[in-house]
Amino acid sequence: MGTMHSPKTRDMPVAVVGSGAVAESVGDELESVQDGAVDARLVADSTEAVELLKDRDVAGVLQIPADGATEATVYTARAADASQAGAVQQLLAPVAAGHGWTTQIKDIAPPPAGDSQRGPELQLPYDGADGVDEV
Repeated sequence: MGTMHSPKTRDMPVAVVGSGAVAESVGDELESVQDGAVDARLVADSTEAVELLKDRDVAGVLQIPADGATEATVYTARAADASQAGAVQQLLAPVAAGHGWTTQIKDIAPPPAGDSQRGPELQLPYDGADGVDEV
């Protein structure tokens, strides 16, 4: 009975795409989110990050905007694990919003059409309060 009481995400591997002080700051911020929920690593480009996501070495990716831009991208792989993809969005999007960035969600592995186990009915409701643009 107590094994699933108040389950918490712990050390979820995510990639932050970027370099320099802003990327390092975002990585540090993610590491401190929700008491160790995220284990962030910096990667140089989105191609490398998406490969890590495809290989399931990371659960999600936050690509910070280029200098002067205001839209970050969160990459997920819902077909691999819909609940984890939802957790990734819940953890990464608010960090982006805290920097004043809007967020675009890109699902690199959507579930197959008709997959009732991972279809849209399992997506979390969205209230628009965190600055994330729905896809």
